[in-house]
Amino acid sequence: MTEFGWTNKEEIFLLTSVGNQKTQFSKRDYTPVEVGEKLQKAITNGASVNDIASFLSVDKSLISRFLRLYKDLDKKYHHLISFRPVPEGKIAFDTAQEIARFSKKDQSQLISAILEYNFKREQIQGVFQQLKRTDKKLEEIIETLSKRSGGKRRFMVMGLIPEDVKHILQSYTQDKLDILSEKILNSKNLNKSSQSKEILIQELTVGKETFSLIIRKGSLPRDMIEFLSDLIQIELKNELK
Repeated sequence: MTEFGWTNKEEIFLLTSVGNQKTQFSKRDYTPVEVGEKLQKAITNGASVNDIASFLSVDKSLISRFLRLYKDLDKKYHHLISFRPVPEGKIAFDTAQEIARFSKKDQSQLISAILEYNFKREQIQGVFQQLKRTDKKLEEIIETLSKRSGGKRRFMVMGLIPEDVKHILQSYTQDKLDILSEKILNSKNLNKSSQSKEILIQELTVGKETFSLIIRKGSLPRDMIEFLSDLIQIELKNELK
């Protein structure tokens, strides 16, 4: 029998997240990126894509898609990817696969287009095709498409997880990180400060490398962005004490 290198818990979580037809569970315990991480662990341990697909009773093309997402999507956006139904402030697995086709230096603009302008998968595909077939720059293509989508509706702030607490989060699943995000979002300090600045915070999503904040506003001045980022970092440290 092929050794995948998974713990019993990891194996069960993979079955509930990928092999739903095998377990008949509706809840997915892993995000798409976490699935990709565990599949890569098996590949590193010597398993093949065919071995994994056979064990999980899924097509090998699906295994390859999870692996590509994990490797090709910039790590700072891993916490934003979700299976459907997609929570507010996150990005669907199939849409994330389209973003992963772009170079990592261009991915930030696509992430913003989705979370700020509400771009759909088809629009991301359109951006990719125009980038390949025309001389237009990525910024120009996004700007043109954004006007058709109704303009900017929200503003995304991204910040770094403080180095002195980053190691604590490495063992967290995204499910646990989402619980932590909710606690910080509902903290008295954050609510009091955002209300005093007349800022409506819609969503906060904490990852292992970065966090993202969705503001219901078209833009924010730099000093306000820095203020919010510092505040999130302080609240994060307080929660992890």
